[in-house]
Amino acid sequence: SFPNTYVKTGSSSSAVKCEVADLAREPSKISFECAGTTYELGHNSGGVTVSSKTYGSNKYSATLTLASSFLNADKDVTCKLEYSADAAVMKTINTYDVVSTSSPAAAAGTGETATVRCDVANSQVVAASATITIGSTAYQTTSTASFTSNIVGDVKVSATSAVITADMSYTCSYTFGTVTFQDPDTHTIEFVAYETVKIATLASTSVALTCKASDASTTNTVDIVKIQYGSTILSSAGGTPAVTIGTNSGGNIEATATVSGGFTTDTTYSCIYEWTNDYTLTDETNSVDVISITYGKMYTTDGVDSQSSTCTVTGLASEPTKITFGGVGSGDHDAGTTTTNAVATAKTWTSSTGTYTSSLSLKSTFIGTSDHTTTCKLVYSTFSTVEATAVFDYVDITSAKIAALASQDTTITCKATGHSTAVTNVGIQYGSVTKDKLVYNLANARSFGVVHYESYFFE
Repeated sequence: SFPNTYVKTGSSSSAVKCEVADLAREPSKISFECAGTTYELGHNSGGVTVSSKTYGSNKYSATLTLASSFLNADKDVTCKLEYSADAAVMKTINTYDVVSTSSPAAAAGTGETATVRCDVANSQVVAASATITIGSTAYQTTSTASFTSNIVGDVKVSATSAVITADMSYTCSYTFGTVTFQDPDTHTIEFVAYETVKIATLASTSVALTCKASDASTTNTVDIVKIQYGSTILSSAGGTPAVTIGTNSGGNIEATATVSGGFTTDTTYSCIYEWTNDYTLTDETNSVDVISITYGKMYTTDGVDSQSSTCTVTGLASEPTKITFGGVGSGDHDAGTTTTNAVATAKTWTSSTGTYTSSLSLKSTFIGTSDHTTTCKLVYSTFSTVEATAVFDYVDITSAKIAALASQDTTITCKATGHSTAVTNVGIQYGSVTKDKLVYNLANARSFGVVHYESYFFE
């Protein structure tokens, strides 16, 4: 027996044994012949090695190994047994079928499976079966793998993996007749981790759509990034607006495209990563959340802590990261925190209505006698912050001192300056007027001679 052997182009053969059985005694010699040249035991040159003659249990054998330099094409090799000086030579022919193998590049993103393919060209026969082993799982053509081509000279096998969570290697093997050929190459499924991008924006406001992925091959940078929403496709390969690839190295990809005029309704968008001639991956997990944000104006005066101005965000699809306020000293002032300058109430989130709120009040020691502009910043995600501005408008109230005789008509005067808009109402309270029927935007207790009134207010 001298079995047929399959060898990949450019590879050496594994050691192949020619064995003769049922012998009554040890033969004289065993050798190999190819293209008119005989290679005897001990030969080791020209890419041909003959070694390991054995005899036992009525079996006689020798081992042949061919180097890649010898296997530049299919080769027929004869195993020659000389039984005795008088006996005829027995021949068994082995065919070295030199084939080429390949596997198209394969990849999968977060939550995805990968379809891989193994190809063999130039084989002299069709394959009886094939196996693709992904990680430690074998996919066989008898069950979970399939031939996409199986003709002489062109064998293709494919299999779909389980969900990929990291780079994964796979190998290919084929059975031709009763001989198994193991492709010596190990292939890799490239894993790309998508980062879900959530963007909050005001209606009809220009917005930067962002795509981000990581763990891609550090040597296999992306060629083209496209962003698709609805029927619109933006591309880094050209067009307006263009997708700009900002990061494309070290296993990280980040790209953006600014949509002028933004959106009026919530929108999902896909990030399409293309490695030319290799594979394309599509991340469909990204979204734009169109919201509204209000942050009311407030009035302050000297010596009194301000009332709270409430920042209200509506139309949210999911709970944001946080609300924080700026303009109240150094650094941002997160909801639910108190400093020497201000108090920010804990945020409230109402999932049923998509509403998120927090309120800010300024302390009198911070207010002083100045207007203050503050910002309410909605941090929706690491990719998106939406801001609204409110003015704490300082109003200077002039203390009135009035002298009056008992039981005479008296004119009570109220005076305030510095406010940016005209008041709609002025109220004066004294004596037993019910306080809970009054709305105080400014409160300042005053005493005036024989008449005492508790406060007056501007609305």
